[in-house]
Amino acid sequence: MCLHWHRRTNKKEIFMEKSPALNRKRINAFAALAKTATIAPPINFYSSTIRAGAEYIFEDMYPPLKAPGTIDFFFFAMVHNYGFWLDDRTRYTSPLYGKWNGNSGVKGSDLLWKMLHAAWRKDSECFSPPRLARISDAEFATIFSDDDGPVSLFNTEHRIAQTRDYGKWFRTRRMAGQSPDELVQYASEYSDPVGALQEVLTHPENGIPGYHEDPLGKKAELLLMALVNRPDKLLRKNAETVSRPIVDYHDMRLTLRMGHVTLPKAWREENRERRFTSREREDSIRKATYRADTLLVKQSGRTRDEIDTLKWSARIFCPEMMVPNCNACPMKKVCAQNTQLFQPIVRTTFY
Repeated sequence: MCLHWHRRTNKKEIFMEKSPALNRKRINAFAALAKTATIAPPINFYSSTIRAGAEYIFEDMYPPLKAPGTIDFFFFAMVHNYGFWLDDRTRYTSPLYGKWNGNSGVKGSDLLWKMLHAAWRKDSECFSPPRLARISDAEFATIFSDDDGPVSLFNTEHRIAQTRDYGKWFRTRRMAGQSPDELVQYASEYSDPVGALQEVLTHPENGIPGYHEDPLGKKAELLLMALVNRPDKLLRKNAETVSRPIVDYHDMRLTLRMGHVTLPKAWREENRERRFTSREREDSIRKATYRADTLLVKQSGRTRDEIDTLKWSARIFCPEMMVPNCNACPMKKVCAQNTQLFQPIVRTTFY
């Protein structure tokens, strides 16, 4: 519950604002579907299986297998894997698009991967901590550029400062290693390498800048997913490994539309109109989504990655700017089809 003070005739009255609620009936129905559903392999940050089992390699987005600078690349990429949308200072207006090799429709994280891969291809050491600790504004702008030049969303003082803080962290945390490669090697000495690296990344006081600020660890979990799922197996998981839900704005939008989380009536108009909300409301919605996803994993018996992949696939039918195509969606029967709902709108570095 959120407490608010309301002033009226010099008197303070306390009223309670309801919080988002889990709809366990909807969650259980989705979990039952997921239990027997055919789910595509989780994203492996290298390739995808296409027709007739052929493999399509994303040569312009991710480094080749066992290439130098690969771990540096992923550590840095995930620090900046957030905020791919535009606003008019009052509400959400559209996803972020950039122009790449003449294609003006390159969206969000796809644009990020292409820009960073182009920089890595020119210099595989460009994302090493020593280089990032002293990166200039001009160098940063060059990295985050598309066909038309620097992408304005990325070229911000905060991102540059966070990049430098990230680079400097490895110069001061000597016990864990002075590079992402050494840090991964350090974690690999533990019985649960994923858990060990997760703890270093997200420690609230001593964790890595760009990762430790988020209490739900979205970017850390995405990094761990990449390191584990890559075909070159950059990090080992085992029976002890616990993977946490990856709660970003796509996940929250789908969770609300599917009815897994129900918003208080007073919040719905703001959400449907895609207006900026308070950090308190955003935090409540995000934590409720986290709990709903945790229940989905438990009730379905599927892994975090499988549930993430299944929900991610729904984005094809339930995008941000077009009317959802519910009739084509395989999840239609277990979805509330609250198609007017949206993710909470707040500017954050978390996702």
